[in-house]
Amino acid sequence: MELTTSQEQMKERLIGAVANAPNVASESVCLLIKPLLIECSFEKKTLTMEFEAQKWQGNLAGDMHGGVVATLLDTAMGFLNLGYLGYPPPTVSLSVNYLRPSPVEGAVCVFAKLDKQGRSMYFTSGELYIKGDRDRLLATSTGTYMPIK
Repeated sequence: MELTTSQEQMKERLIGAVANAPNVASESVCLLIKPLLIECSFEKKTLTMEFEAQKWQGNLAGDMHGGVVATLLDTAMGFLNLGYLGYPPPTVSLSVNYLRPSPVEGAVCVFAKLDKQGRSMYFTSGELYIKGDRDRLLATSTGTYMPIK
């Protein structure tokens, strides 16, 4: 598949990938976390996704489980890379910084940015926040993804 060359192509690929996720992997984590594309920018190399926080995502303290937080960040950053590559590249490394407890009610968003596109690796960063309050970060992350096709 060819690299994305325009905003329109990027948006089309992302909308198609989000909509088609249930058909590609019938028991995928995407079915459980239900990603929603809010916006993307080809020029700025960014994407924002929304996820509805759900009770099943909670830990024993009643906050969102750290593994779910990592999954939301990795999913959004992975979709951003998919928007450029046309396919989801595998995650090589993921680092998450947990800044405050994440709620299991309401909506949370992830802002993802493609920081560097190399030939063999893509470097991406992400920020998790409560919908409508981008200044109050819940977690941040960096991820490395490997284009393989």
